Amino acid sequence: MSVQGERMNGITRTTEVRIEMPADDPDVAILDGYCSATGDTRTGIMRGLLAKWAPEQLHVATIVLRVAGRNPTIPESARSQPGVVPESDRK
Repeated sequence: MSVQGERMNGITRTTEVRIEMPADDPDVAILDGYCSATGDTRTGIMRGLLAKWAPEQLHVATIVLRVAGRNPTIPESARSQPGVVPESDRK
């Protein structure tokens, strides 16, 4: 899987993402063992996980907004509030 950053003037811009893990965390040992066995890198594994996770989260957020009747592109002040009659509808 190939993940590219934003290209600007022929140069790919990247962002570093770091996490702190306990030195004896078994998950890190599994990740390192997997990388040793397959020749993949920690970065490659994490990119793959993020590439799968991010669209799932976008889907969840989209459904929540749709069900809640919210449009994030409308400024908060322009949204109707439950129980509040918009000024334009007041007599």
